[in-house]
Amino acid sequence: MTDSELIASLEIEGTDLYIHTQLCHARYEQLTNKFIAVEHRFDRLEKLITDVKASVETMKAGTQKDYLNASLYVVYILMGTLGFLLAKFVI
Repeated sequence: MTDSELIASLEIEGTDLYIHTQLCHARYEQLTNKFIAVEHRFDRLEKLITDVKASVETMKAGTQKDYLNASLYVVYILMGTLGFLLAKFVI
């Protein structure tokens, strides 16, 4: 739509109530459609953020489990070494 067509439609809208209401209705529908599109985008973002959060929590739980397993291995090695040293030098 060119500037002259826009100005002409605005002039017609100012003098004809029916055209004004039709244009307002069309504008309202456009805004409604845009809001619906934005809402869908936010829904997708919310799902993506929820998925990322779940992945981070899974990784965090896995990391904690790995640290616990490593700590247990170190304890077992120390206990084995201590048992060996006690058996060799004390008994």
